Amino acid sequence: MISIQEADQILQREILHGALEELPLAQCTGRVLRESILAERDAPPYDRAMMDGYAFRSTDLDYASGTLPVLGKQSAGQAPQFLAESAGAYEIMTGAMVPANADAVVPYEEVERLENGIRIARSAAVKGRFIDYQGSNHKAASVVLPEGTTLQAPELAVAATEGCLSLRVNASLSIHLITTGDEVVSVSEVPEAWQIRGSHAAALGSLLSASDLIFSSEHVPDNLGLLEKAIQKALNNDAWLVICGGVSKGEKDYVIEALNQIGAKIHFHRVAQRPGHPMAFASYRGLAIFCLPGNPLSVLCSARRHLIPAIHRSRGARGAKFSIPLQISESISASPDSTRFIPVKLSGTTVSLLPFRNSGSLHSLSGSTGFIEIPPAQESYPSGTQFAYFPWSF
Repeated sequence: MISIQEADQILQREILHGALEELPLAQCTGRVLRESILAERDAPPYDRAMMDGYAFRSTDLDYASGTLPVLGKQSAGQAPQFLAESAGAYEIMTGAMVPANADAVVPYEEVERLENGIRIARSAAVKGRFIDYQGSNHKAASVVLPEGTTLQAPELAVAATEGCLSLRVNASLSIHLITTGDEVVSVSEVPEAWQIRGSHAAALGSLLSASDLIFSSEHVPDNLGLLEKAIQKALNNDAWLVICGGVSKGEKDYVIEALNQIGAKIHFHRVAQRPGHPMAFASYRGLAIFCLPGNPLSVLCSARRHLIPAIHRSRGARGAKFSIPLQISESISASPDSTRFIPVKLSGTTVSLLPFRNSGSLHSLSGSTGFIEIPPAQESYPSGTQFAYFPWSF
């Protein structure tokens, strides 16, 4: 058995960047940028007015008694006017190009309008006031979107501003779920007393609902031959595999044997985490295989803790945070040799622990927003301790 930190190190080493593709800008939401985008020009590309008002030369007020004639209007989207050597001002709109030779903008609220011009208080004649100078945000050819950026509305706006019609992003990733167990029946069936309806496809399908993931699932009974064929077929279709159940030490736990039969490499089997310690990770020709215990809490916690970060690494995401610190206002018992996962409900700043009887307590997850990770310790953690919180939504 290995620690959860050792499992993290193995996954970080083995999960490499996946394939990429080029997509139209409108289809890139949620994808990870696999190229750096450079600025086409300075930003702002010109000296830009930051207020509606008047643009003028600050030194003109030194000899004009604060009164300036209005020479014309400078609107956004209009070629720049020119402020000649004689004193004067241009009415200007927010976002407009500051007239050449003007070096200050005064808003309407600070101007007295006269019949033949405007009067500006000398205190408003501050050079550079309300002017967003060319290149003050960034210079042409600088990196505005680094490779590894997850693309959402702000990033796509930047790409559009730089004239990008399409972007090179991570390609869609196929993930195939295989559930096992003779006791599992379809959701549409009425189970016998010794049977249960399968819930893993619904749970993981929701957890893996990102637009760049292609999710499929099937159920295989506890039969080594059938399991081996299902595994091989999924891998032949270039899909990552998630196998639920059959990974412990029972008589019908065939997953590890089936993986060995097809030549997969087992990187680890059994992690010091509860629930979910029988978890295994393997690979086959560059495809990841996550083997999770069959109990519902084990599946969801293990998938959120290990599978989701692996998907982000495959996408090529940089700086992605998979958990957030959360302070707990009550003491929490720890396990001396295992990391514990405890479901919680976070509502505003209130955190409620949702204790569960065992890893099969599916209904105890209802209403939870995620779980906290409790590192191994010989004693309980006192009230006020901060733990890593893994929300179901990420």
